[in-house]
Amino acid sequence: MKSYVQDQLMLRPDVKPYTLFSIIASMIHNDQMRGPEPELEQVQNYVKEWRKANPVDSYPQTVLFCAQRMFDTTGISADFPWAGVVLCDTREGEHGLEPNLGDGSETNPFRAGITSYKLLESYVDVQRNPEQTSMLHIDTTFNMNKQRFPVMVIGISDRSGHFFPVGYFCISYRRACDIVWCLRQLDRVLHETFQERLAPEFVMMDGDKAQFNACQLTLPGSVVLMCWYHVISNVLMKAKAKGADRTQTEEIFADMYDLHFAPADEYETRKAEVIAKWDRLPTNSGVQRLARHIIKTWINHRMFGRWQAFHTPAGCPTTNNPLEQYHKTLKINCSNNRATVLEMLESLDLARLAFLASIELARGFRDISISCCAAPDAAIGR
Repeated sequence: MKSYVQDQLMLRPDVKPYTLFSIIASMIHNDQMRGPEPELEQVQNYVKEWRKANPVDSYPQTVLFCAQRMFDTTGISADFPWAGVVLCDTREGEHGLEPNLGDGSETNPFRAGITSYKLLESYVDVQRNPEQTSMLHIDTTFNMNKQRFPVMVIGISDRSGHFFPVGYFCISYRRACDIVWCLRQLDRVLHETFQERLAPEFVMMDGDKAQFNACQLTLPGSVVLMCWYHVISNVLMKAKAKGADRTQTEEIFADMYDLHFAPADEYETRKAEVIAKWDRLPTNSGVQRLARHIIKTWINHRMFGRWQAFHTPAGCPTTNNPLEQYHKTLKINCSNNRATVLEMLESLDLARLAFLASIELARGFRDISISCCAAPDAAIGR
């Protein structure tokens, strides 16, 4: 029994103890292995001790994972729309191109992305359709691997607020140069596969300077919008930090909402009225400090000043909520602060497949519904 576990650990160092326990129990039940059946805790302890005595360097396995799926060598096509590809830097090796994955340091950052023909095709269909609005969402989540490398998801939303991922990225740093790398990788694949550039009409993001600068550099024709939820969350946090009481904070929020929903032709007038009102607040009070923060950070800031509703096309979300909701699902299924980078990349690829499967399932239900409405008698076999 121990030799079987050792063999499996040698073949798959990341195999879960519960998986081994289930297989052993099944083999004993089917007389394929001698009993008695072990306790789950026994298997867990044995695997734990074996891994301590036989540490595994996951970096070569990560390189192999990327090499087997690398876009530069495998490409993508409509023949295999669901097949995932890895986006990464490359170098010439003994046998041709090979992944050039960094070690995660500032000077040699780790960068890798995952996408597929189907995900990119969905984006291209929206960008090419003059009747649809292409709004790109960018956000980062953390605590998904033991190296604490950020995971960035880039995608688009429709007018119903549904999110559609375009690419998943793992980067060791979230600097402007790292985000530029992610966007340029997507742009490269789009151009080589669909002869299309990554050029959304709008980009929705949080108040992050690195993201803004990256978008300004790589997406010069896109309008960068601030997530309204991020704005009000920041204001609420600053209200507590600067000592504004509840009543004062509510009054500030009322003014903020007036500005958010102001029509485009009335905004400048209302802004001037609100600023004049805030100028009359008690000197050196908590609410005055809060008002000054809002004016500096959110009203007059050249990067983060577009959070008003009139900047957003009718029917499109004014927040990053579509992506935030997808992040919740992603964290439920992929978050593991003990995972290696390889395990995280594998889980992101599974998340990609799960999303595509959910879309196909929804399309199937829609087709059935249409068939039933068009020919109810035939649909029920009469």
